Amino acid sequence: MRIWIVGYDIGCALSLILLYGRYHHLHITQGDGFGLADVEQQRTNEESRSTHLMNKCRTSLELFFAIWFVMGNVWVFDSRFGSFHRAPNLHVLCISLLAWNALCYSFPFLLFLLLCCCVPLISSLLGYNMNMGSTDRGASDDQISRLPSWRYKEISTNSELDHNSDHTNEDPECCICLAKYKDKEEVRQLPCSHMFHLKCVDQWLRIISCCPLCKQELER
Repeated sequence: MRIWIVGYDIGCALSLILLYGRYHHLHITQGDGFGLADVEQQRTNEESRSTHLMNKCRTSLELFFAIWFVMGNVWVFDSRFGSFHRAPNLHVLCISLLAWNALCYSFPFLLFLLLCCCVPLISSLLGYNMNMGSTDRGASDDQISRLPSWRYKEISTNSELDHNSDHTNEDPECCICLAKYKDKEEVRQLPCSHMFHLKCVDQWLRIISCCPLCKQELER
């Protein structure tokens, strides 16, 4: 177990040296921005080589820690070594380091599980309805069918609808799909006198039973 602790300490020391080297390299790169073109080109080549070397060293250290983590589990939990009876304090230290490494390796997976479990729970506690098409918010087909509908051309020619002329939509576009009304297209008028394409507003009302413009609720 002492060998494993010494190896782990050496790996941590090399990680600190590598971290200092990356900081020193970044500090030199940002701190000295003046120089001739040839000098800058040579410096850029040296920086790219040193960056590549540091990336390889980091990859090697990560591989070393992964292998050392597996070996530490074998040495600690294998009863043939009897490390707990020989050096209990050292055994506890090794278990603590292994637990910390296991937590670091499994952190992305734990974060994923936390998001999957906590986001729906928090959403339900806040009262947010994840299903926007629920029956509590959307209008029923019966309610939608009771709303007046006609073809767009008929509203200007049919004398029976002259009493609705003050309530017609002055905007020639449907605010849901942003398309202009065409002749003989089916439109529907809401109780607030706003007019939309029949297909557009029917889909909207099934999601939420209010006017897209003024947000006036439909009568239940």
